[in-house]
Amino acid sequence: MNLDYRNVLVALDGSQWSKWAEEWAVHVATCCRAVLHGLHVYAARMHRTRFEQMEPGLPEAYQQEAELRKLRGTHDQLIGDGLKLISDSYLRDLHRKAQLGGINFRTALPEGKHYVEILRYARKAKADLLILGAKGLGASEMTPLGSVAERLLMGAPCDILIVRSVPPERLGAVMVGVDGSEFALRAVLRGAAWAQSLGAGLRLVSVYDPEFHTGVFRTIAQVLPEDTAARFDFRSQERLHDEIIDHGLAQLYRSYLEQAAVELNEGPALETALLRGKPFQALVEEALPGRASLIVVGRHGAHHERASLIGSNALAVARYAPISVLVTAGRHRARRSGPKALASDQGLLWEPEAEERLQRVPDFARRMAKRAIERYVRERGLDRVTLEVYLEAKERFGM
Repeated sequence: MNLDYRNVLVALDGSQWSKWAEEWAVHVATCCRAVLHGLHVYAARMHRTRFEQMEPGLPEAYQQEAELRKLRGTHDQLIGDGLKLISDSYLRDLHRKAQLGGINFRTALPEGKHYVEILRYARKAKADLLILGAKGLGASEMTPLGSVAERLLMGAPCDILIVRSVPPERLGAVMVGVDGSEFALRAVLRGAAWAQSLGAGLRLVSVYDPEFHTGVFRTIAQVLPEDTAARFDFRSQERLHDEIIDHGLAQLYRSYLEQAAVELNEGPALETALLRGKPFQALVEEALPGRASLIVVGRHGAHHERASLIGSNALAVARYAPISVLVTAGRHRARRSGPKALASDQGLLWEPEAEERLQRVPDFARRMAKRAIERYVRERGLDRVTLEVYLEAKERFGM
């Protein structure tokens, strides 16, 4: 399982994070025999606009039109030529490394707004990986992610690597967030390839959040009038949560890890973990430097909406992770799905009448309800789900 990038684009600005991004770019381009594109955007027009805005505040001796024209010309030459020279210097070291490594190297020095020009060039060059530092020359301790990096996360047409350190050498696993979506499966395959290229292990992590449902129940109980709340039978609803939602979510997310492992078949040493809590927070807390070298997440997740530019968990992981983060583009359809909604993965048979009743459970809860009912049936020592037993379980769980 190898990295298969063809055009790797690295955006540079001379900062420390930029130098680390260089190292990652050379590593990937070498592994993939990819074309390496080095890019720096300089903003001469922005400086010209700023100069024009300051002209009214210049001393009176410089307010004559002839003097202003002379100043503008001098300023344009210094800024334009000076920024180009600086840009060349940013790319010079990367060019040298590419030559030493026999890498096909191309440079670009567009003028304009940084993130706009980077996105424009990425599309033009058909980049399938964009690499840049988490912060730049304007870094602030108050912001976990630079403004250019955050805007590129929103609009990147390809995989994007947000760099916070040099590439590790067999130090820490590559950690992948798994949520059962096709976006996550794509991240799993990419993560396995990255782990192999880095000589690292692979750790698949799935996070479920049962506390969200408990909070919803409590909020509803507090705001509804007493007579209306009685009709909802919150005691039964809480039992439903404890028996189905909590346990069922754990089983469901465990099955996502199993499905992801099936997709890999072979590859780097594999470890899995099932965690409780907010997905992005659990992933960030697990990503301790020295224990993990890279976090990989899909651009979107299981609750993807077409209007969304990037999933909230992917964005939060990229913002707050203490290590480098790869956000992958695209989807991967599972070659072999897990058990079908009504097929038993524990050897239990479902009678048609019970199957028909289960179909009435909303899609989002059906698999969890099925697991809870099968657990109830096994606890009674039975080997099939009849309509009678289904109705007993339904009453038991307050469904």
